[in-house]
Amino acid sequence: MTGPKPPAPHASPEVFAEARRLYETTQLSQVEIGRRLGLSRHAVARRAKREAWTRPFDAARRRTLIRGLRRSVDAEVAKAERLFASGDDGAAGEAAGKAARTLSSLVRSLRELAKFDEESAGGAGEPDADGSLRDADEFRAALAERLERLRRERGE
Repeated sequence: MTGPKPPAPHASPEVFAEARRLYETTQLSQVEIGRRLGLSRHAVARRAKREAWTRPFDAARRRTLIRGLRRSVDAEVAKAERLFASGDDGAAGEAAGKAARTLSSLVRSLRELAKFDEESAGGAGEPDADGSLRDADEFRAALAERLERLRRERGE
């Protein structure tokens, strides 16, 4: 009969230390970690939950998320530009409020991702190799400048 190894009745601290290392540094499933170490998936899951083990952050997914957030910011700014250019003060004012709230939420999300990256990198604050995450302050300053330009063009 093949399948996972039966769980060790009393796994040593070293076995669980290795399980944690694999859990936090690889993309191995709980089942695979258990197989390698003679633990059940449930034992790995229980220990991970109890000790708050964290999975490694998927950098590719993060870069995709950041790109999507930046595209959303650009789309909101472009929408605001079109509304201001239309000359309809009522619609522009209402839409500007909505755009401001949306932009605020998007920028907050980007700020949180930047903070997470900085903490993960040991405070380096460096951009990713593909440039997907620049300094958060630089991004906020550029966004504020763009919004201020829109406001000046509108004559406010």
